[in-house]
Amino acid sequence: MKKLLAIGLCVISVMGLIACGNTKTNEKNPDTENKTETVTNEETDKKLSPSIQEMVDGNIKKMEWKDFAVSIDDKTIELPVKSIWLYQIGFSEMKLGEHAHGIEKGKTMKATTTYGDCEFEVELSNLYNRDGSMPIKECSVIGFTIKDVSKLKDCDFDIVLPGGIDLFDCTEEKLTDIYGEPSKKDGKTYQWVEKDGMSLEITMKNKKTIKSVTIKNNVQE
Repeated sequence: MKKLLAIGLCVISVMGLIACGNTKTNEKNPDTENKTETVTNEETDKKLSPSIQEMVDGNIKKMEWKDFAVSIDDKTIELPVKSIWLYQIGFSEMKLGEHAHGIEKGKTMKATTTYGDCEFEVELSNLYNRDGSMPIKECSVIGFTIKDVSKLKDCDFDIVLPGGIDLFDCTEEKLTDIYGEPSKKDGKTYQWVEKDGMSLEITMKNKKTIKSVTIKNNVQE
């Protein structure tokens, strides 16, 4: 009888230890899951960061017009660039219209976006010609336009074009000195063209003032 009682107590003790072990394991699982999630997020950030860093750290002063770039608030943007990248450096969400949530294969659409309190016009494209409609954040910005430079004078950040051209302090003579003779000239509008779909267009208000700028590059990344 004593032997049976002893065996029974042993069985109860073992079962208790097993239960405790399971409890501890279960208690550790949430932490393990959180750690896994954290590591995954860090790895994702590391994968994204080099691309974003490469985009925003380019030295605009050493670039040429054919780099199709603009520096805003010391962040260099080279076209084409994914919309989501612009969101990540501070641009507002781009909206195509009340019922437009994406862009169909082979199509382009214009939209507006802001950085700080300043507005810019962009041209978006389903650049990779994927079937169906591509969400805006995955579309490429192939065109970047400043319609009226004078409206940006109150912005609290610098806007610089390739070669270090200051939008608010540039003459026609300086443009040709830095960029060379334009491919096309129509009145006060200068256009430097690499090939179809790749161009820099600058319109002067007068010989000492830039009125508008349009950068376009629809070549796939």
